[in-house]
Amino acid sequence: MPIRPTNNIAYDSYVSYDSSMASAASNDARIRWSELLDTARTEPVHITRRGRDVAVLVSQDFFERAIQALEDAADLAAVSAARDDNEPTVTHEELMRELGLAP
Repeated sequence: MPIRPTNNIAYDSYVSYDSSMASAASNDARIRWSELLDTARTEPVHITRRGRDVAVLVSQDFFERAIQALEDAADLAAVSAARDDNEPTVTHEELMRELGLAP
């Protein structure tokens, strides 16, 4: 399997693999699918078509952590935007009274 180097900081920040990624042409990937799935457990696998990257096969664990990181980043951006908003605020106690949940 041809290996090509990458400087994928996002991937390396989640997983401590070396900085190269496996690569396979889409036709070859069909034939070697089981092998590529095994490889994807330890490193990302680029799938190419006509010499261009079309997909990357990654482990389930990496995928879940990447999605979580994206969701966390979106949450942090929303919090930052809310803090920058000049709308009036209410205390927790005021909100509880307004919702009829105060003791």
